[in-house]
Amino acid sequence: ERWADVEAGVTYGQLSEELEKHNLRVMMPLGVPQSRSVVSSIVEGDPTMAAASFEYGNSLFMDREIVLPEGQLYRIGLWEVRIKDGWSRTGGGGIIGENKAYDWLWQSTQGTLGIITRMVVKAEHLPKASKVFVLPFDRLEEAIEPIRRIQRKELGLECFMLNNFNLAALRTQDWDVPERLPSHKVASDEYNSLRGKLPKWTMIIHLAGLPYFPEEKIAYEEEALRDVCREMGLPVTQTVAGEEGLDGTLLDLILHPWMVLKKANFKGSFHPVSFYTILGRVAEFEEAIFTLAQQHGYSPSDIGEYLLPIERGRNCYYEFDFHCDLDNPDEVQRVRNLWLEANEVCANMGGLPSNPYGPRADIIYRRMDPTYVDVLKKWKVALDPNNILNPGQLCF
Repeated sequence: ERWADVEAGVTYGQLSEELEKHNLRVMMPLGVPQSRSVVSSIVEGDPTMAAASFEYGNSLFMDREIVLPEGQLYRIGLWEVRIKDGWSRTGGGGIIGENKAYDWLWQSTQGTLGIITRMVVKAEHLPKASKVFVLPFDRLEEAIEPIRRIQRKELGLECFMLNNFNLAALRTQDWDVPERLPSHKVASDEYNSLRGKLPKWTMIIHLAGLPYFPEEKIAYEEEALRDVCREMGLPVTQTVAGEEGLDGTLLDLILHPWMVLKKANFKGSFHPVSFYTILGRVAEFEEAIFTLAQQHGYSPSDIGEYLLPIERGRNCYYEFDFHCDLDNPDEVQRVRNLWLEANEVCANMGGLPSNPYGPRADIIYRRMDPTYVDVLKKWKVALDPNNILNPGQLCF
């Protein structure tokens, strides 16, 4: 078993540093700040680039400890607790009575139904050997079938795509990861040059050799990857556009995903529109967002894009970044209007918004069956009768 018992305030930077001492790593989302709470990130559903355990549905945690609105302590999982002068495994019901609450109830609730104070987080071994391969594409739709075939064979621990905007930001030596966000605009001729020469899209595939037979595992996965690409007439390389050391940069990104936050240097702030959809429709979403951006006077070439297959390609997470100079009031208003309308467009097209808070919460809940919303409100009343935890934050 590989796991870490963490409290709510532990950050990804802290946990990563500690786990690396034991040749372990925690699965992390792309672009997560080092200062992000591990517990809140997992509970709020930030999509990791890979999960510690694919066979259990990409589960990232095992146990949780929750303080309910009226002060009861509720534990989910296998922690043993003291009940009536004896030790008992929790299973949920033993802590708060006969009525067991559903484990998923606290996912993405933004502290409205309880405060999670501890969590047992799954970990993965640091690779003993690694190879990172890249596949370039001029158009997003050209990458869909390769993703399906590669994911069907379960090749690579991580597999994701970056557009030229984000990949250029990652490679720009003039830029550092900002200490805090938002940051300040940093002009860079190097970035502009890189963005112009990189392919529109790059698929990144990380073959990871873990403790047992690492070299052999990478060898057969590489052979299978080359077979798939040969069938489709695709080149298999470790770089694009002659960028030396690109595979090392990408491996560093996989182990330290906050490196992509260098993109904040473009204008100082970025505002993501993120959602889940199926692979077969991502090109439709890209076209719709590009058209909308042009209507708002925003250049599509200034949009960062990130595509992550979920559950081996069963669906995917898609993210657009709109960048904004916060010192320019007109630009701030224009990007805000674009961001709001882009979220509406994606929801209208059937995309499922991630982290539906603030204005995005209204986009989600007014589209739901009123019966479902009513059930959520009843749970809120049952768990928080005094309405003291973040009232009005979601649909209650």
